Amino acid sequence: MTDPSEFYLTEDQLRERFEERVKDFVFSGYEPQEQPVMVLLGGQPADSGEVAPPQPPGQGQ
Repeated sequence: MTDPSEFYLTEDQLRERFEERVKDFVFSGYEPQEQPVMVLLGGQPADSGEVAPPQPPGQGQ
């Protein structure tokens, strides 16, 4: 089994990769705003393949 510690990065390595690979991709085209808005999305992973029971006609979707 591979030792996960082989894949850990130092803070400096993480910062360098963020600056080189992520920052422009995520934030280009955006500038600081006087009144920024935060949009927080949440969710949960799907359950183990179970599905909701069918809804009677006129209910649900």
